[in-house]
Amino acid sequence: MSKRIRIKTTAYGPPWDSMEGGGITSTGVKLRAGQQKLVVAVDPTVIPYGTKLKIPGNPFGDDNLIFTAADTGGAFQGGTNKVDFFVAGKGNETNHDRLNNWGVKDLTAIIVGKGSPRDVALLGSGSAMTVNKAKQKSNAQAIGKLTKSTVETQQFDRAAYDQAVRKSAVASMLTKSNPKSLLLTTGALSTTPPDPSQFTSTVAKEVMKYKAPAATAAAASVKATAPRPSGTKYGHLEIAPGASNGKHTQEPWRKFVREVAGAWGKPMVATTTTNHNQYTTSGNVSEHYEGNAGDFGIGEDIRGGGNAVGARKGDEMAAHAIAIAGRMSYSAAMKLAKAGGIHNFNTPLGRVQIIWRVDGAQNGGNHFNHVHIGVNPSR
Repeated sequence: MSKRIRIKTTAYGPPWDSMEGGGITSTGVKLRAGQQKLVVAVDPTVIPYGTKLKIPGNPFGDDNLIFTAADTGGAFQGGTNKVDFFVAGKGNETNHDRLNNWGVKDLTAIIVGKGSPRDVALLGSGSAMTVNKAKQKSNAQAIGKLTKSTVETQQFDRAAYDQAVRKSAVASMLTKSNPKSLLLTTGALSTTPPDPSQFTSTVAKEVMKYKAPAATAAAASVKATAPRPSGTKYGHLEIAPGASNGKHTQEPWRKFVREVAGAWGKPMVATTTTNHNQYTTSGNVSEHYEGNAGDFGIGEDIRGGGNAVGARKGDEMAAHAIAIAGRMSYSAAMKLAKAGGIHNFNTPLGRVQIIWRVDGAQNGGNHFNHVHIGVNPSR
């Protein structure tokens, strides 16, 4: 039995940042200009990754197409029912017109199944265009339920922070050119760099949460008997709603984080990736903004002791990252993690940076409530 939900639809695709070419979704699906994959971006707390959807009235004119929920972005926050169609654009003038002319449309989506978010169809390929009827029934039963709840989230006022950074820069210039300026002597402007934590507030939001169904006996059996992969073990990386501003993270960073998840044996949930101020407190372009870094929240601030559960979570994430980047034992890495600091390592992927248990503008702000992991291939 299928489910129907009302959705607000938009369309996205190349050019991204004024460039044609490709991108990678938050679940790892590679998108290319001119190659029309049936992918939609969603809020995964409302429509889980891997959900298969029929959307009558879609931009491609075929109501029987099966779209896969395989991407998200900064606009998908707070339990939104927004759905963003990927439209390939370049190399197909019809698609280019679809992308530019779609706008915003209210439609009804039909949930017809669930699978891997990487199992997507190509327009006109014939594969994954229809769903096997027997699978459709069992998959629909496995969709689970959506429930409303209120959660508290940390919201960063990026516009106010940017303004404070500019004022600090102006004050620095006045200090050299006109140190007796009233703007300086009256305290209207200050050369002290702004503290990012002062621009973060706690906001209560009503969200839709997805409750997964209980695993079937058959599924449990498959999971228990599946062979373990040899060599490096890669785990699951999840980009939380609101973590991204729509820009995609870079593959070296994703690969390293998935390796950390594999070593830890738990999913790595990035709470901030590209949805970050463009510049650091020191005035440099942020690795977050370029897609080369992510923050992994522990759910609380452990300054002054904090909760042992949150501290252990942060220590374990940081220790596994340090052990992999520094090619050292986990016990040695744990000592570094608990001591706190900024840890830089040169690796085949580039410069890996792990920041945990430090505070202050010189350290990029408060890192007692999240672990920062950056992978910069150019350094």
